[in-house]
Amino acid sequence: MGTTSGVNRREVIGGGLMLALLAMDRAHGEPGYPPALRPSPQTLTIEQARVQLLPAPALASELLSINGPAGDQALRLRAGSEDRVIFKNTLDHPVSVVARGFRGDGFASSGETIAPMSERMFVVRPHRGGSCLLVPSPLEAQLSERGMASLLIVEDREQTAADNDVGVLLKDFRLSPNGSIVPATGPRLGNALAVNGRLERFDVPIRRHERLRLRLANASTVRILVLEMRGFVPRIVALDGAPCEVFEPAGNKIVLPPGGRVDLLVEINARPDAPLAISTRLGPIDVDLIGLPFVGDHPLRQGLPEPFIALPEVKAPRLDLAKALRVTVSPGGRHWLGEAQASALAAPLFSAALGRTIVLIVDNLRPAPAVLHCDSQHLRPLDGLDDGVKPWVLDTILLEPGERLLLAFVAERPGLHRLYWRDLAAPFRGFASSFSITA
Repeated sequence: MGTTSGVNRREVIGGGLMLALLAMDRAHGEPGYPPALRPSPQTLTIEQARVQLLPAPALASELLSINGPAGDQALRLRAGSEDRVIFKNTLDHPVSVVARGFRGDGFASSGETIAPMSERMFVVRPHRGGSCLLVPSPLEAQLSERGMASLLIVEDREQTAADNDVGVLLKDFRLSPNGSIVPATGPRLGNALAVNGRLERFDVPIRRHERLRLRLANASTVRILVLEMRGFVPRIVALDGAPCEVFEPAGNKIVLPPGGRVDLLVEINARPDAPLAISTRLGPIDVDLIGLPFVGDHPLRQGLPEPFIALPEVKAPRLDLAKALRVTVSPGGRHWLGEAQASALAAPLFSAALGRTIVLIVDNLRPAPAVLHCDSQHLRPLDGLDDGVKPWVLDTILLEPGERLLLAFVAERPGLHRLYWRDLAAPFRGFASSFSITA
């Protein structure tokens, strides 16, 4: 069943109960005006929030939030600048926050812990631009299940030629029919999908001859999102916050694993014949997540925007595959700990000197899909015969059952770095390991 009936969002709650959601859409921003950077310091508050996810008379849902329940109020920084960021924890327990994809100084790649009922200030210096996620430690899934996530957007040193730059946070929840969050003891697949904190289509107005940059982030714990573009063909310009060779998505669909991000450029140069939307399948139905309503009879500018080639290139050290340290990665053994042992730290999986090329041979020997997170390092996929590289890098890697992937990187940051593994089928087990880079 599609979405042509006029109801844009429906969710299946509990044992097959269908709820038609409010037909209320939200618009974000005005075409032609990129968002302004915020003053320093910026304060991010970790707190409980009551959000009316389902229409009344359903109860407001008790969520946890970073920087507000909407999730689209992104912390915005500038690459090459120095900013002060204050994390304020209003909860009665400590919270470990990971900045997934952040590359710079001032914030530990493995996460920073904020003590209960306290605040910490960080002086951060991003080295490069990118779309990042602020999330709890992957081993604290109960916090993620209640919605604790926010976007972190690091603007490029040079302004990208986009007229509007919009962040979109996607997150699923497990709701009971009365709107309350079903209590969780660990990760689980949600039955309701929020877009920037609301169960309704998120609209971004667009005009002819406008260039829109959409930053999409999947903050779900275990849900794989298959996003379909309807009525337009975008160009992918970044994956997991890192610039890539510009290309169009195969079949006009994008697979976004839990924790994954993708940056799209959208240009509409003629009046569309049909509504423009990004949708996904949730249970038995198609759901419109993002709408691009065409506004105004006049174009934003005369003529097309200047041709877009690519985002600013990030110069990476050359991979020396012939002399690479090769390490097998598959959860199990003394180098991996399960979620129940999250406070401990296993012996590092390997140690390598600064500047060494490492190839991770990642085997998913389990009967379910899995996701591998490397929060401190982007990894470059190699071709199957180890004789070439893909034109992109990732920090969140999806593996099918029985799949083997070769992932390479150059050790650039001394210290201890974490790897996280999550099975994407019940019971959704999680594991953690680490590796050491020595100066």
